[in-house]
Amino acid sequence: MDLLERYQHGSGQMVNMAKSAIFFSVNCDEETKERVKGITGIQTEALCEKYLGLPTALGRSSTQAFETIPGRIMGLVRGWGEKQLKLSHKQFQLIQ
Repeated sequence: MDLLERYQHGSGQMVNMAKSAIFFSVNCDEETKERVKGITGIQTEALCEKYLGLPTALGRSSTQAFETIPGRIMGLVRGWGEKQLKLSHKQFQLIQ
């Protein structure tokens, strides 16, 4: 908690414990996890959390974590429609 207080004082930013999540190593035992959660007041573990649409913890296989992204991008591109992707002859000349 002292480290978080120093960060808040030095940066001028407040840490919202209610919105925060904590990540523990797989080597961390349950007793230690509970003790840390009790001291910090952070109850949410960030095992399957996402930040900006990406997983916070990848583990060994990052391929699985990102396999949905190409499909999501293709869905967005298809949604743009022909009208938005077409260039008029005049616009095309300006690009060249």
